[in-house]
Amino acid sequence: MANTNTKMIDGKLHECFSSDMGIFEWYVHELGAESINHKNIHILADGDFLRVFNDSAKKEILYEGTIDMAGIYCTDGPYLLTDDYAKKREMDHEIWQSLFSDNKLSTLIRAKDYQEMLQDKIKEEKLTKKQNMRAYIKMRNSK
Repeated sequence: MANTNTKMIDGKLHECFSSDMGIFEWYVHELGAESINHKNIHILADGDFLRVFNDSAKKEILYEGTIDMAGIYCTDGPYLLTDDYAKKREMDHEIWQSLFSDNKLSTLIRAKDYQEMLQDKIKEEKLTKKQNMRAYIKMRNSK
């Protein structure tokens, strides 16, 4: 059975400079939240699943995948992608950067929730295969 507690966070992508840490951070600001505060911003982390849409119709997906912070680095400016990460994601540095600077609509699933969701899917697939096999055996035995 699917985990109905999986929190899918719909929001817009943003980037900002964290003066406390001296780095740029990428985050999703929840839709419907008027002000930006610690309760409604979600800084991207390793293993998070991110889906980015072209517009509010959500018909075109511009990016979809898990976040690997080792593939993202910061110099004196905003995060850039390592060449390997960019190739793996089939995305060039400027396009990746523009997703955040253009505040694209997105859905974020935190790493823990995403892993649980994947495990639930695997369990469901195994259960379906088992049920199909039982039905097949029952049908064969009834002939």
